[in-house]
Amino acid sequence: MALWKRMFRARVGKLMVPMLLMIIAGIFLIANVSELGSEFKQISELTRLPQERVLNQGESWGIGLRTAIGGVKNGFIGTGVGTYFHDFSKFKSLKWNSSELWQMRFDRPGNYISEILGTMGFLGLISYIVLVGMFLLISWMFLALNRRETPKESKLPTGQAKRETDAKQLPLLMAFIALVVGQFVYYQNTVLAFAFWLILAISVVSWEKPIIEKKFSLQKFPEMSLIATAILIVIGLGILGTYYFGYQYYRADAIYAKSQKMALGPERTALIEKAVKMNPNFAQYQAILARAYLDAALTEMRKPVAEQDSLALQATVAKAIDSAKKATERGPGQVTTWETLGMIYRDIRLVASGAMEWAIKSFEKAITLEPTNPVLYTELGKLLSINEPEKAKEKFAKAAELKADYLDARIQSALIYERENNTEEAIRSMEDLSLEYPFNPEVLFQLGRLYFNAKRIDDAIGQLEKVVNFMPNHSNALYSLGIAYKEKGEKEKAIKAFEKVLELNPGNEDVQAKLDELKK
Repeated sequence: MALWKRMFRARVGKLMVPMLLMIIAGIFLIANVSELGSEFKQISELTRLPQERVLNQGESWGIGLRTAIGGVKNGFIGTGVGTYFHDFSKFKSLKWNSSELWQMRFDRPGNYISEILGTMGFLGLISYIVLVGMFLLISWMFLALNRRETPKESKLPTGQAKRETDAKQLPLLMAFIALVVGQFVYYQNTVLAFAFWLILAISVVSWEKPIIEKKFSLQKFPEMSLIATAILIVIGLGILGTYYFGYQYYRADAIYAKSQKMALGPERTALIEKAVKMNPNFAQYQAILARAYLDAALTEMRKPVAEQDSLALQATVAKAIDSAKKATERGPGQVTTWETLGMIYRDIRLVASGAMEWAIKSFEKAITLEPTNPVLYTELGKLLSINEPEKAKEKFAKAAELKADYLDARIQSALIYERENNTEEAIRSMEDLSLEYPFNPEVLFQLGRLYFNAKRIDDAIGQLEKVVNFMPNHSNALYSLGIAYKEKGEKEKAIKAFEKVLELNPGNEDVQAKLDELKK
């Protein structure tokens, strides 16, 4: 545009820097920088940077369109500004389950226009396009008008005066167009949003001709002076309040980020509690705090019964449930909150009456929010398998349908036969899985356990030894291997296996009793 308008004919040197940057950008777009970097150590270090994880363009447009046609209300006004996390979970495609990032949940798309379509509907998208179109049309009309109406008092030649006019107004128009084009290929962040509306406002102001200075006095209207003072005070207090809460939320984020770098334990839980106190309305903090309480409760439950603090356990379980419920109240449309609540009820069902029913309801609610997630169907199936095996089979089949290579669902589908006392069918199904996944420890462990229950001790030992070779600290495999050795009469091997289990789980009364029995 600058070359076409000959805006820099008198100052060609100013074009050198932008042209150089454009050439470098073109090289980086065409060349494979990673392969080039491998030849040079210093360049290699620079090119080994983490890539930003952004939702791909196809999935972004697909989610936006499916959201908009998902109902009359969605078609008109969308799901609401800032609700893309809900759109992603509910309307992502089945193909997404085949990608490497299938377990991630995105709260923004790969481009801003598709976000407008999903969160503001067709009405919002059309309004936005009309706004941009009207601005571009009026800008071009004003630009053409100003070039025709060059000030007569200008001492510059007509051509140069027109170029000076272009140089003042074209940069704003070009910057605005660049931002609009960028919205089709990149998501909207705070900086880009501010730049967009700032340039739009400055451009509108540039349309107006300079006006003379105007002055007015409030001395003749003391009431207006009082009102203006009151307005300024309110604005000042509002600004101070915004800074205060902004600082609080920033501190909460910093503390939360610090807690995520720490190992599970009381110190980590204390930091999360502090973050929740500073920003109690953020659902994610409440959900993570609930999981921290759950971990503490499970740690207490793993202790020998004589060493358990029942009062502390009950208090921790109550805190976990309370935090999870608060998370669902603050984020009723977030899958994570309901998934967390379901996990907590699932894991405390042995110490809390009615927990099973609430766990099932929580996972069912999570599924309504994210109907293409195979993990949720599998977890729900595990709960249903206890009392309703037929419904559990349906959930496992649905999970396998959503993601054919989701192994946990296929393992549970095989184990459901064991609950129905059909051990042979369970073994056949697990053997098929072992042929498909010969190095998966969980498949081999479950197959070894099934062999043992079917009195095929040698086959069980063979599978369990494979698991221990792959994962030397697999407690369940070592424990089962110890029992199998004991059943076969290999006392020394059984003792070694149980000693390893006790080393990994110090204070376990059951393992200690078996060791004492073997050493008699």
